[in-house]
Order: sequence, then structure tokens, then C-alpha cells
Amino acid sequence: MKVHTGGRLVESDFIQRALALMRSRHRDTLFVVASDDLEWCESELISRSNATDIVLAGDGVQTRPGADLALLAACNHSVVTHGTFGFWGAFLAGGEVVAPTGYGTRQTGVEHNVRRAALNWTWIPAFSPKTSTVNADANRETTKMPRA
Repeated sequence: MKVHTGGRLVESDFIQRALALMRSRHRDTLFVVASDDLEWCESELISRSNATDIVLAGDGVQTRPGADLALLAACNHSVVTHGTFGFWGAFLAGGEVVAPTGYGTRQTGVEHNVRRAALNWTWIPAFSPKTSTVNADANRETTKMPRA
């Protein structure tokens, strides 16, 4: 992350804010989590918050991504962190996407291209003001991209 964007990985704070935003927009949500670190997801997303609307799915094995990608593509909406795997899951699913912005000193190719394509993505700061140490861009306002 340091090499490609000059930044760092988002933390559970971003994911909790993104989930809260999705809960406010969609009733009776069920969040399906696919990750290569399901133990972290269990600890940070479920145990800490006592969330009952989050389920861990997939096997977390990076060498067999097909089932996880198919599962993500079958979802109605998406919350993504960084990287192309989350992008493809969200892109194939369609629907609304919440993604982080400002987690590095350089905008990623994914963010640049999604913004140019005007996809239905909402960008929220990767770090809340109290946790941000990356750069001033991390505190940008939420921007909603219109559906093309």
C-alpha cells in the first residue's frame, strides 16, 4: 500500500461507517463478508460491535477466489476497501457501492477510473478526522456519483 498509493490500509472504523451508511439507506440489510483474513473480520466487525447483520462467507483462500467473487457478484450492493478484487465483486454486482477515498497520497487507478465512468459509488473518507494521519485529502466530504 505504501508503494502504490503512499498510504495505508483502511481500518475497521471505515468499514463501520460504511456499514452504518448502508444501513441508513437500505432496510433489513444482511452484510456478507468475503476476505482473506476472516479472523480479523470476525474480531473487528462482528465481536466488537455485536453485529447481528454480518455473516462471514467464503473460505478466505486466495488461491481459490472464484466462489468468493461469485458470491460478491450476487449481492445487491457493496462496501469495498481497496484493490481490484473488491472492485470486480462490486462492479459485477451492480447496485450502490461505498468505497474509501484518501487512504494514500496518490489516487488509485480504480478510484480514478470509477470516478471518470460516473458509476453509482459513494466515496467516504478512509479515516475519520481523529484517526487520519495520511494526508488532508482523507477528510474530504462524502461524494455521491450519479448513475450513468
